Amino acid sequence: MQGITQRLPYLDGWRGLAILSVLIGHFLAAYLPPLFILGGYGVTLFFVLSGRLMADILFVQRQPLPLFLQRRAARILPALIVFVNVMAAYSVIWLWWRGLIVMQPWEYLAALTFTINYAQALGGGLESRYLAHLWSLCVEEHCYIVLAMIAFLCSRNHAVAKWLLTALGCASLVLAIPLWLNNPNGVHAVNWRSEVSAAPLMLSAGLRLWIHDKSLDHSRFARLLGAASPWVLGCSLLLFFATPNIVRYTLGPVLLALAMNGVDTSPAGFKKCLAHPVLQSFGILSYSLYLWQTPLMRYSWRIPSLLLLIAAIAMGLISYLAIERPARRFLNRKALTRRSRRTSPE
Repeated sequence: MQGITQRLPYLDGWRGLAILSVLIGHFLAAYLPPLFILGGYGVTLFFVLSGRLMADILFVQRQPLPLFLQRRAARILPALIVFVNVMAAYSVIWLWWRGLIVMQPWEYLAALTFTINYAQALGGGLESRYLAHLWSLCVEEHCYIVLAMIAFLCSRNHAVAKWLLTALGCASLVLAIPLWLNNPNGVHAVNWRSEVSAAPLMLSAGLRLWIHDKSLDHSRFARLLGAASPWVLGCSLLLFFATPNIVRYTLGPVLLALAMNGVDTSPAGFKKCLAHPVLQSFGILSYSLYLWQTPLMRYSWRIPSLLLLIAAIAMGLISYLAIERPARRFLNRKALTRRSRRTSPE
């Protein structure tokens, strides 16, 4: 069993690959428009990684639910609250003074209540100027709640969880098909919904539990999946570039879930590439980079995109060092102290 605090370098590298895909898709598409597809590809890379990690934490390591929720909050909330309030202050102080469109109350409230994905998907054309990208964070948070509920309900029989998670992932894919058929070009109206974008996360979590099922001998399957992992990852990338949305966002999650769950037994060279220090560094900074990159992208009409990309990386680094890391350490340490006091003998 992997320890709760153990970090696997190639998983940080996978996270780095995901955020780099998002950054390239958002900033370098100005120079090569087809690269825009990498934004959606990077988000799906994030989702399958989250599914695998949450399955490990909740079902393999069996982390207590209060600890799980506390750690998720410590990681997500401080940087998010600072980011949303900075954007709100910028909107009111700078944009209002110049007579431009300011942040609306619904944007602020929806971002902090993790409902901005549905506010935009079901809002008849509503789209937040600086907070739209938080839709994917909402999807992850909604999935965390569902996973925690399943872990609670299946606490005495985790074998049931692998069937349930796999079924939920498949149901999301099936549900997405009529939505894509009715909105062939409306990627946001479909993909921003949690019940649709939960597919890669749930499929990856379910597959992780199938691989860890001790009642079955999966050694050969794990080896085959590992050998195929880099090739499946490459096929998924081609799929995103060469197919329409209905294929890209239904078959794509399946391929990426397979690639993600095969990485542990993949060839050493593949894991070494993922564990490259540059990818690891971007992976560690990924959450802060994710928060700050989209607002800067909005200025690509007046500032060269390459300069904006550099600014986004700088903002992400500042956010990580000044907000995300110290806040997470403080909150986790404080929670650990409270748990120690509760469990210590009188």
